[in-house]
Amino acid sequence: MLLFEPNPGVPDLAWYVDATSLEAWFEAYVGRTGWWDMLENGDEPDMQPWPDFKARA
Repeated sequence: MLLFEPNPGVPDLAWYVDATSLEAWFEAYVGRTGWWDMLENGDEPDMQPWPDFKARA
């Protein structure tokens, strides 16, 4: 699962790996451990840029 940041400043940082699979994304959603929950708690999520961005864009 990928996350698109519409205002990255640097185009290479527009896409991030949100989860390695749909199952992992649902587990984060149900378990309230996703990046959106981290922001709500005042934590900064450690999102990794999508490494295949240049090859796919």
